[in-house]
Amino acid sequence: METSTCQHGDFDEAVPSGDQNRYQEERSSPVSESRSDSVSDASTTCDVCLKGFKCKYSLFRHQRIHSGVKAHTCSICFKRFTQGSHLRAHMRTHTGERPFSCETCGKSYTQAGGLNAHMRTHTGERPYSCEICSKSFISCANLICHRGTHTGERAFSCETCGKSFIQKRSLTAHMRIHTGEGRCSCETCGKSFSDRWFLNAHRRIHTGEKLHCCKTCGKSFSKNSTLKVHMITHTGERPYLCEMCGKACISRSYLKVHMRTHTGERPFTCGKCGKSFIQSGNLNNAATRTCTVRYDLKCCQGFYFGSFVKLHFKGPN
Repeated sequence: METSTCQHGDFDEAVPSGDQNRYQEERSSPVSESRSDSVSDASTTCDVCLKGFKCKYSLFRHQRIHSGVKAHTCSICFKRFTQGSHLRAHMRTHTGERPFSCETCGKSYTQAGGLNAHMRTHTGERPYSCEICSKSFISCANLICHRGTHTGERAFSCETCGKSFIQKRSLTAHMRIHTGEGRCSCETCGKSFSDRWFLNAHRRIHTGEKLHCCKTCGKSFSKNSTLKVHMITHTGERPYLCEMCGKACISRSYLKVHMRTHTGERPFTCGKCGKSFIQSGNLNNAATRTCTVRYDLKCCQGFYFGSFVKLHFKGPN
């Protein structure tokens, strides 16, 4: 089975060089394009990765991935690309054109690769498998992103706060927290996000759209991450272990919060009274809210968790 990264945008996420050829073709090649992974003619075989092609032009185009030559430039933002097809798809981010539509739910994409990956959310197909843990994914991009959880490699670091990321795109989105530039706002409630992907996920709270369905009980969710947490209620799996006390957590984010009970880190501070907490009270992920009632405090902005209120009032003030 093929292996690869995370699909999370159009073009600006970075992929390890060894996976560039598979990733680029997965994302941008038209559905109808035919190609062969093993061709006997040595003249149409890449001498770097040994991938075979049906014609010399396809080989020439592919080799730009290895050489790094970006001969195609966007006339609007001057971003450069190795292939004309990548530039054409990029131009749609300026024009708003999304010609590839899902016949099942109507969702549309700027390129065929995005539609192909999306269709697997309906069919259940997950053709990209991790060679380390055998976990499977709907896209080559999602797999490469997952690999970072094994290697721990985070090659992209924020020069402002030092936070590091597996993908360049994630760093770009994070930088908007510092600069405030390029944020996307929800037209319904006005909430802003550093990345359009997060905005699209947020919109489902308003529309009620739930694309991710549990195959065991049929319950559906607006986010795939919420579905994953839900699945643990069936499997009982708690794969994330605390190295200090051995406590098992259902997700990496829960483990991260738990670790603060050992380190004493309290990164979330009340803007009015100055009291700090281990976890944000204004959580927007509906899946993690244990209570939908907002507790408004005299000294604070408010918290979604009753437990945060109790913790807050344990202090001498």
